[in-house]
Parts: sequence; structure tokens; C-alpha cells
Amino acid sequence: MPRKLLASAAIALLFISLSLAQALTRIPFCDEAWLASASRNLITNGYMGTSYIETVGTWAKNIDLYTYWVMPLYPVTQTLWYTIVGFGLPQMRLASLVWGLIAIAAWMSVILRLHGSWRAAVFTGVLIGCDYYFVGSSATGRMDLMSAALGILGWAVYLHERERHLGRAILLSHCLAAASVFTHPNAIGELFCLFILIFYFDRRRIRLLHLQLAALPYLLIAGGWGIYIARDPSAWRSQLLGNIAAGREHWGLLYSMKTELSQRYLGSYGFGPHSSLAAHAAVLIAIAYAIAVVALIAWRRLRREQDTGLLFILITVLAISLLLFEPKKSPMYLVHVVPGYDAALGVFLASCWSLASWPRLLAAVAAASIVALQLGANVRTIYADSYTSLYVPAVQFIRTHTDARTTIIGNAELAFGLGFPGNLRDDYRLGFFTGVRPEVIVVDTDYQYYFEAFRSKSPAIYAHILKQLSGCKLDYRSAAFNIYTGCLTRTH
Repeated sequence: MPRKLLASAAIALLFISLSLAQALTRIPFCDEAWLASASRNLITNGYMGTSYIETVGTWAKNIDLYTYWVMPLYPVTQTLWYTIVGFGLPQMRLASLVWGLIAIAAWMSVILRLHGSWRAAVFTGVLIGCDYYFVGSSATGRMDLMSAALGILGWAVYLHERERHLGRAILLSHCLAAASVFTHPNAIGELFCLFILIFYFDRRRIRLLHLQLAALPYLLIAGGWGIYIARDPSAWRSQLLGNIAAGREHWGLLYSMKTELSQRYLGSYGFGPHSSLAAHAAVLIAIAYAIAVVALIAWRRLRREQDTGLLFILITVLAISLLLFEPKKSPMYLVHVVPGYDAALGVFLASCWSLASWPRLLAAVAAASIVALQLGANVRTIYADSYTSLYVPAVQFIRTHTDARTTIIGNAELAFGLGFPGNLRDDYRLGFFTGVRPEVIVVDTDYQYYFEAFRSKSPAIYAHILKQLSGCKLDYRSAAFNIYTGCLTRTH
């Protein structure tokens, strides 16, 4: 087997093994259930409504009929995927794994085109393939990895086709970029980078026809989405703007920069509020990223190599886009920028490897250390097996204590285990706006977070929650779920 093919197969095997193991052991969460329900409703009922989200007193107007709170391509493509492989949590997560493979291949192709080094491409593939946050995204049923993969694939296609046929390169790359942005708006960073690539390589060759070809995919997808929006424009406005506004409690560049560093990066690399002493070692990964990115422009050897300055610009644009346009500072969005850091580190290590004596030893030790830290984080998550140890027992308890007539309030993640029932309501206000009195209340860590927030921000809602829970019996307790039963039979 050729060495390049063997290396590519090894990278794919590493990534697939970690991703599958996480997909089978991670506890589901609410986003996965909401998104899955939209596709499930389209398949079974003929309309793309999102189930379980409470609409009364929220921005989720008519969300049970129309899914406007996310961009349209993810639920549509998921619907097609389910018709092929069937519906369920493993199938949903398998789609993310496929997008992960595409993203790794695209990043390796980009590095090979920009840097010209197969060794750098291999280092990049290995680092991305075992990256904890990249693997975690590939084991989660969300649109983030699909969006990022489409964006990077647009770069790869453009770089591959530009010398053969510029018009085709621009049309195909912007088809992918448009699909990326209409999957999740955080792909705006990848779109900006595509513009930079085209300007850098072909600014003197661009003609009006090329601009028209670039605009065409966006107009076509926007037109299709517009037809769907026309069914209920007020619901589209309410859902989309409401979802965008969620989490934007504070504004300002300085605040965003502070939280970007403290929450997105330090919080994700060993210094979160509940990080253990051992977890602090993950900060070494962030330090390695910083050294590698700076080295792209500061190390004379790298500066002389092919287009490393351009790679630095692309990574910087991805990081700034996430800083400016994603206010929640959630680690789930790191998938848009962390592969770029892995690519910078791969280029840096490959350059060190090409030197004699101690730089090669340094590269080997650094690469082994980073991979070991990433593998350790993955193995800890897999070994914890939160799906089997926490989720399955809670679902089994609910099944044995309820039937189809029992009104249950709990996080939508329960839908996977309960078979997407009609008696589940996801309302962390516990019926404050609806007046619904559930018989069973399931409080997970998300609900606990909201309860604590209501204590200071909405005392009336908090008082209502305490009243509801006081009328129930805490019948099941675990690290992830507290289940209250008998809520209608007990007096308040």
C-alpha cells in the first residue's frame, strides 16, 4: 500500500474510532432532540416543526409548525439522511462523523496546496483527528461540523480547481460556502477566508462573470428559504431574532475579548470553573497552538516557506469571526477555529522535523505530548460512558413510572429514550406561563442552571418553580437527573 494512502487510512481509523466511541457513550442533549424532531416531523407528518420547545411566553412562536430558529440546510439534509439510514440518535451522530472525515480531508488538502508539504498535511490530519473538541463535535448531532466542513471544503475545491478553470472553481467553492453559511451563520469566518483566498491568488483574473457565478448559489438557497419563510414571516422573525438574542446579555468588544479568553479558551483548556488539577495540563495544548500560530510569521524559516503568511491570515480571520459573531462563547463552536490551530501546529512541527538533531526531537516530543493529552481527554469521556451510566437508568425509571397519559416536564433530550412521545414538554419554567401542572418533573443540569438564574433575574418564576417542586416527591436522584413524581396527587 502506498505510504500516502496508508497514512490517510491511519488518520481516518484514528478519528473514526474516537468519534464512534464518543457517539455511543455521550449523553444526548436538548439541541439534538429539537433538531431531530424537526426532521422526524417532516418525514412522518409532512411539516418541519420543532417539537417539545414551549412556545407560550417565549420567542418560539409557532415553532411546533415551522423551524425558523436555525438555518434551513441542516434539518433538510438530516431528513434526507434519515430516509437512507433510518432515524435515531446513533444515525444522527453518524452524519456528524461523516462531515468530520470530510473536514479532515479538506484541511489536509488545503495545507498541501498552501504549504506544499505532505508531512505537514499528515501532522495536520493526525492533530485534527484526535482533537477533543473536533471529535466531540463529530459525536454530536448538531450542525456545527457540517457547517465548518462545507466551508473548508470550499477552500479546498477552489485551490484545486483554480488553475484548471477559474469559473468552475469560483462556482463550486461558493456553492459549498453558501451551503455552509445556510447551515450555520458561524461559517461567516470560512466565507471571509474564501474571499481572501480568491483575492490573494486571482484578483487580476476576476471578471463580472465570476462575480455572478459567486452570487448565484446564495441567491438560489436564499430564494428557497424565502419561499418557506413566506408561510409565516412573523414566526420567522420571532424565532430567528429570539435565538440570536439569546445569550447576548452583554455587549461590547472589550467584554467579548475578555470572555473569549476566559470562557472559550481558558475554560475549554483546563481552567473552567469545575476543572480538576489534572485538567490544567490541557492548557499546554493552547500554549502550543499560540506558539505555532505566531511562528507562522515570526520564524524566518517558516516565513520563507510557501504561503505560511496566508495561513496565518486565514486562522486569524477564523478566530476574529468567532470572537465577534458568537457571543455565547460555547466550546461547541471551537470546531470552526481549532482545526486551523491544529493546521498551524502541524506546519510548525513538520518544519521542525525537517531539521537535524534537537529540532526533530523537539517536534517528536511535542507531537507525542499533544496527541497524548488529546487522547487522554477523549478516553476519559468515553470511559465515563454517561449514556449508559446516567441517561439509560433515568429513562428506565421514567418508563416504569409513567404511561402515555402522564404529563412529563423535562429536557427534550429524554425524547430519544422515550421514543419521542407526545406527553413530554420541555419547559424549564415548569408551567409558569402555560398553567400546565405536570405529574412528573425531570430536572437535569440545564434545568438546575436556569433555576439558579431565575432566583435573581425572575423571582416570580423561581417562586413558582419552588412551589411546583414542593408538591412532588423526589423519587430518583443521580449526578445528571433528579426525577420528581406524584406532582398532582400531593398537596401544595
